Amino acid sequence: YSEPQSIVTILVGGDPEPKRFSVHKETLCYYSPVFNKAFNGVFLEGETQTMTLEDVEASVFGLLVSWLYTGDIAARESRQHDNSFKLYQKPTQLAKLWILGERFLMPQLQNRVVNEIFPAIEGLIFDREIYKSIEDEAPAELIKSFVQFSYSAGSPTLQKLAVSTLGRRCPEEIFMELIDGLPKEAWLDVAKALKSGEEMWAQDFYFAED
Repeated sequence: YSEPQSIVTILVGGDPEPKRFSVHKETLCYYSPVFNKAFNGVFLEGETQTMTLEDVEASVFGLLVSWLYTGDIAARESRQHDNSFKLYQKPTQLAKLWILGERFLMPQLQNRVVNEIFPAIEGLIFDREIYKSIEDEAPAELIKSFVQFSYSAGSPTLQKLAVSTLGRRCPEEIFMELIDGLPKEAWLDVAKALKSGEEMWAQDFYFAED
């Protein structure tokens, strides 16, 4: 940008008090027509240059801000195990970030999240013994949380993404751990996907980027 950018404020969450994010207005509005209309229109946000998002988790919005400035989703936990360097990302946080991208019409962000979800699930499955030694939650519980959120969020695309990662990647022992707690419709969708034999990859969930 040839001129200094103005700053807008996003107040996120509210328990016990909202977290303040200061973001360059032009950057935020470039990637989101929703923010653009709010901060450059006749709404209250346009007058105050402040927006409040009480229903959003600060940690998830922080991932959005990280992506805005770096093009990456940086809040991953780095683990050293047996001389191999691993980067782990909890899939439920990614799913929540994907929903934010849907809410604010940010297809570039959603596509980046999809690229992270597939390896995140694979990490939980194939590195599950490592996970058990470093996390409070078992891998199956993290996968279960991801699928539960995907179905509760009400997005057919996110549900299909969850089914794809679950049906194509989970070995039998993980399936057995997931029997209790998943929505009935999730199991029906997984059964249909397995019966059809259709395999879907990250690029099958990409949105067109203007």
